[in-house]
Amino acid sequence: MSDHQDVQWLVSDAAGPHLVAAQQSILEQENILTTTKRLRRDMSPQRAALVLEMVQLRIRARRKFERADRMFFTRRSLEQASGESIARYKALRFKRSERLVDICCGIGGDLLSLANRTTAVGFERDPVLAILAEANLLVEGVSAEVQRGEFPSLDPADFSAFHFDPSRRNHGRKTIGDLLQPSLPSILEWIPSDLPVGIKVAPATPPHRETPERAEREWIGDARECKQQLIWLGGAQHLPGGRTATVVRGERVDQYQAVVDSEKMPQLIAAEVQAFLYEPHPTVLAAGLTDELAGEHGLARLAVNVAYLTGPSPIDQPMLTQFQVVDVLPMEVKKTARELERLNAGPLEIKKRCVSNVYYDAFKRITTKGSEPFVVILSPLGEDSVAIIAKRVQST
Repeated sequence: MSDHQDVQWLVSDAAGPHLVAAQQSILEQENILTTTKRLRRDMSPQRAALVLEMVQLRIRARRKFERADRMFFTRRSLEQASGESIARYKALRFKRSERLVDICCGIGGDLLSLANRTTAVGFERDPVLAILAEANLLVEGVSAEVQRGEFPSLDPADFSAFHFDPSRRNHGRKTIGDLLQPSLPSILEWIPSDLPVGIKVAPATPPHRETPERAEREWIGDARECKQQLIWLGGAQHLPGGRTATVVRGERVDQYQAVVDSEKMPQLIAAEVQAFLYEPHPTVLAAGLTDELAGEHGLARLAVNVAYLTGPSPIDQPMLTQFQVVDVLPMEVKKTARELERLNAGPLEIKKRCVSNVYYDAFKRITTKGSEPFVVILSPLGEDSVAIIAKRVQST
């Protein structure tokens, strides 16, 4: 973003009419150059660019925030911010009587819910994000202070609960605790050992050698994705030493949890595809609880390290997407297309795991003219590969 004066202007009443008019123009699909020229008649190019960026971010933010059209974001802060449903769920881990500090609060995605739950203070080193967080608190009518400064300047004795959302730097495809800012070791050294703590990290962040054994690791997602991982400590954990997979769908929360070493769990491999196929939710996969869940329900994997499970009976488990198997064919496009035509297939969904994109792209080119919706699942089966024609089973 631009300098602090421009950002302060952006969150002021003076910028409000320009934001509303620009957003309306974009929603009406007006040419972006026309909108830009109109804005530049009233303000500097820098401020015009800020207005355009903000209205585009507000439209994208609607899937996370009810009042997105009045809130303020940066691109990165919007990507990392907890959506409202997940933030409200997380806030319930803390007691109403606690005085909590939300360190690295960003634009306030979590702070808004934490401050509605308990007495909360935001803390942010980036002055631009601090300005935006303060503006978002005003939009939501939430009473909370945002302090600015470097993490070590805080005194932990001033608070009785802590939430961290450190900045992430990737190492390969994973975010390593040592590379967080502040780093996971510095957080663990700084926090009191007996007070509630939640540390938000990326879903793929591996266990850190300095994380206490009694910590609970929770992977939280929405209906489709795994969004974040939380390390809970100091009484905030519900299952000390365990792993929890959580799916938040609005006000509904589904969970699966266990104290388990996933690397030591046996993988049961199916000899054949049975009557039903199951796909664990991404939070279950991220938590390493696939084999625990499979064993509990008498399911087996289609192949080693393949997350499709199969079993003989329907299972009502919200952490498993269920498919009823119609046919199992060799992974041959023409043979599968002929069978789909015989089945009067219409809308077609192609899914795959551990299968080359070459096959996936070939199956995506199948055309269907019927009315019956089907799913074609491409997967290894033992040492072979198959195309499984199936129907989605709606969960209750």
